[in-house]
Amino acid sequence: MDSNIYTKRKTFFEGFSIAVLVLLIVMVVIISLTSNAPLFLVVVGFSPSLIAVVLSILVFEESIRGKVVLWIIPFIVLAVFFLVVTSQSILSSNLDVGTLLALNIMICVIYVSLALLTAKSIINVKGSSEKRIEKTHTPQTIRDFISSIEDKSKAINFVIGRVYNKYHGGSKDMREKLSIKSEWYNEFSDILKNEDGENKTLEQVKDKDKLVSMLYVVNKIHERLLMLNQSEKGIFGTKAENLKNLDRDRTGTQQIIEVMKKNDKDPVESYHKGALQMCETLKQRLNILIKK
Repeated sequence: MDSNIYTKRKTFFEGFSIAVLVLLIVMVVIISLTSNAPLFLVVVGFSPSLIAVVLSILVFEESIRGKVVLWIIPFIVLAVFFLVVTSQSILSSNLDVGTLLALNIMICVIYVSLALLTAKSIINVKGSSEKRIEKTHTPQTIRDFISSIEDKSKAINFVIGRVYNKYHGGSKDMREKLSIKSEWYNEFSDILKNEDGENKTLEQVKDKDKLVSMLYVVNKIHERLLMLNQSEKGIFGTKAENLKNLDRDRTGTQQIIEVMKKNDKDPVESYHKGALQMCETLKQRLNILIKK
């Protein structure tokens, strides 16, 4: 899955919401024309749905908390609508409040359900396709190994950035403790420069010093990936107490990878397992070649 999948999801959600908004406006106009009811009253009658869609676009966030907020918004808007309409005699006498509440609830529930379910189904299709590709692709050249590890690591870094951002009480220092450094990927190229080494298979590299250097780099990446299996408290210490607005154990005893999995829609667990497996395979093959 694309490392920028969050942006794509947000774009999809916004596009879907705008389409729903346009349909609601068209529906309001048609109802006004066919029923001879004043346009103002029809707009007021369906204002909860219109407002709920607009607010959903503004507050959309890829997290468990974000989903909950999307479900809460319509009911808050409907409660305000009920209070305002029933307190104004002009509105209450010209609007069937009970029927309008039922219609708006139905519209909002359908909207939120379709928006979330459609996004999820699209993500699952993409995810399953990628898994199939991943299963059928076995790295052959050194470049294959590097690219696979790099792509997965970058995707993990994106999730780290979103989950442990400032809004969630995270800090740059906390993110740097977890992220996989880009300079580590570059070390592979430095090790193999001047001999088109990345296009070779591991077995074609005869210089054992270079194989040892590659093993050193892979070990660094592997160790950082393993760090995500540790608890927040174990890595961040007392700073873990500053984390907020996340679906997590407040004691900080949950594994970091589990917290990331619960609070981001990217398949970070799949990225993590794939990167670990790739590192372990590469380490195993390098160790065999070095010992020959």
